[in-house]
Amino acid sequence: MRIALIEACNPDWLFKRFSYSLGLGYISSFLKKFEPNIEIVICEEIEEVEKLKPDLLGISSYSLNWDIAKNWAKKIKESLGIPVIAGGCHISSLPETMTSDFDLAVLREGEETFLQVVRLFQKEGFFTPARVGKIPGLAYMSGGELYLTPPRTPLSRLDRLPYPARHLFPIRSSTHYISTSRGCPFQCLFCAPRIIWDKTRFFSAGYVMKEILSIIEQFADKFTHLMVVDDLFITDKARLKQLHKMFVDSGINKILTLQGNVRADLISDETAKILYEMGFRTASFGAESGSDRILKYYNKKTTAEDNRRTIDILYNNGIKAIPSFIIGSPPETAEDLDLTLDFIEKNHHKMDGFEIFPLIPMPGSLLWNYARQKGVVDNNIRWSRLEPLLLDFNPDDYFYLIESISKEEFLKYIKKFQDIYKTYNPAAMKFRQFLQEIGRKEKYSDSNKQFPV
Repeated sequence: MRIALIEACNPDWLFKRFSYSLGLGYISSFLKKFEPNIEIVICEEIEEVEKLKPDLLGISSYSLNWDIAKNWAKKIKESLGIPVIAGGCHISSLPETMTSDFDLAVLREGEETFLQVVRLFQKEGFFTPARVGKIPGLAYMSGGELYLTPPRTPLSRLDRLPYPARHLFPIRSSTHYISTSRGCPFQCLFCAPRIIWDKTRFFSAGYVMKEILSIIEQFADKFTHLMVVDDLFITDKARLKQLHKMFVDSGINKILTLQGNVRADLISDETAKILYEMGFRTASFGAESGSDRILKYYNKKTTAEDNRRTIDILYNNGIKAIPSFIIGSPPETAEDLDLTLDFIEKNHHKMDGFEIFPLIPMPGSLLWNYARQKGVVDNNIRWSRLEPLLLDFNPDDYFYLIESISKEEFLKYIKKFQDIYKTYNPAAMKFRQFLQEIGRKEKYSDSNKQFPV
């Protein structure tokens, strides 16, 4: 039996060539662990799936790519007539948006659910409501109606998961990705990790260390930088100290640099020193705003002073922060936006760049519910409008939630934030130019080409 997996993605989004989907990597390795005779292929383009002619296709998708996922499912149904399974953040948040071109949807944490689906297909050769209705964690259509099976209990021990099947991806850079936990204990207004992970769980320090060593062994010539993709890496301080000791004792901190997500109210000199000695030279965190009033609205439980202090502590310990900011919240005023501009202006020299996102209501978040109540979004929107673009901001596509200033004035602030981004973010602008060059010249159309990063 041959299974194809693919992440729905805009083919023009060239950054995908530098990264890989840990989610599909976990699904693949977990399935292979319990069904070793199954062939699994991770594809990048839907044309690869058509040439491969698998027995089953799984499509993972974020909300902004959901229209692409639906089109791909329809295309594969028409050309190959095989079962197509949806998975990922979008369908977990809004299962009611599933179409008849999907046979099933795997909701939330997918390893155990997908394994059961594959075993059922191996045994029966098809899916029936009576059979799939017994598998927890699924959505399916029957007689034109949507049905949800009972939610699956999240894995209690993440360490029982095999490492992601990184060998199934084309590796084109020296950066690798690792997940050392699932979930976030905080509940910011605009974020939706609990829709997928339910609660925060951690891989043990020993597991994380062994996984990193396995990446070093597997990609000895293509591994100098590690991106920790956890929503929040430093939550468990005891585990952090264990990892620090393992890194220093093994010498990994001498051969790798790292980047991961921290939080302003959890950073101290001690924590920053630990991160630096582990090999962190940059650290990302959600600063969100220079206004305490807006931070409170977002339920951040941090202040602008916390953000400033975090940047200083990291900088003084040899780590440059990469904060992200969000503009366009409903109660935001011109004064609030000016405070954020002023914050960036005063602190940019201690940052290793920063990100600025126009506020987007993401399915599964409290903000999505608010926007739906306001009639700004519904389940029939063009999903690509959810991309939070700043430099390529499209006034006609944006979901305006800001209520305290006019649309015209907000657009003037968009220009101000674009200007400050271009002025103080040289590395990001250089990388953007690099991607544009790739797109224009099509230098790296060969999927095996190596990228100089």
